Amino acid sequence: MAQIVVFYHPGREYPVDGAPKFRETELMPWNARSFHRRKFLQAEGEFVASDGQGVESSLLRFWGEWEPASEMCRLVGDSPKYLHIPFLKKDDQSKYTPEMGATPRCGGDSAPKCNGKAKESKGLQNTDPFVFDDYFFYGACQQYVKSGLTKELHSTLMQGLKPGSLILFGSRREGEFVLDTVFVVKDSKKYKPVSMATDLKGFAPSIYPYIMQMNGELEFTCYRGANYQNPYHEMYSFVPCRQCNGSEDTGFERPILRESDFQSCSVKTILPKPGKNQGFKSTDIGIPDAQEIWEAVRESVRRQGYLEGFNFKYSIK
Repeated sequence: MAQIVVFYHPGREYPVDGAPKFRETELMPWNARSFHRRKFLQAEGEFVASDGQGVESSLLRFWGEWEPASEMCRLVGDSPKYLHIPFLKKDDQSKYTPEMGATPRCGGDSAPKCNGKAKESKGLQNTDPFVFDDYFFYGACQQYVKSGLTKELHSTLMQGLKPGSLILFGSRREGEFVLDTVFVVKDSKKYKPVSMATDLKGFAPSIYPYIMQMNGELEFTCYRGANYQNPYHEMYSFVPCRQCNGSEDTGFERPILRESDFQSCSVKTILPKPGKNQGFKSTDIGIPDAQEIWEAVRESVRRQGYLEGFNFKYSIK
């Protein structure tokens, strides 16, 4: 069966030391802290036209994860406080080769938990899910957990999701589930971080191992999301976003999902109970159920004034 997964990840906006003043631009380096946060981002991308037919291109703003460097500027208001323009440094990118692997590690652990509990960071944080390509990719976080007195690592069901499964990535903010990414599983491929570039060649973009910053011999599953041009049973992955002209001084919060959004669905209760801030809740469903839930999510997102965005672009500097 397919699964509906409500995936909670850290949702706070990044704290900024020596923050820029209003209308000033500064550089935020690649995150080497022991925790993940969200960024309010601006990038060129595509979105579903208002009539639901076809795709349009525009400068878009949205919430998401981008751990590499970004240019940031202060906005008016406190949520979000900053706007981030994503990019990769050309010199840093050229240092990566498939033969060397990716030596830095998420949170200082060879098995990325991405839960913000590591005492110190020994490398650069990864970006998971990755939405800056023709397809979305998810490949590490919460695929292993530590359990028992020995704190041994055990794989989770996040390594075995079937095509048509629906992952709702989001965070708990003031008791509500705020959504940042809708991921529809199209297909998947196993890999080991130490041989990631070879294992995922032809499946994921060549930049993906560099973005993920992983190492080790544990086996993971890399998922590729269905997109608008290649949907799975009419479902596609998207990020709630809004158009902009690049000059707006304020941002916006993420859309809220509530159980009331799913009352017309066969599966009505999918959100975890209040209090859960990290981890995931999975429910087995059939493809028709997945379609119902996906349509309910899309309708809620549209009703709250958001577009369905994808194929976002970063720049190389």
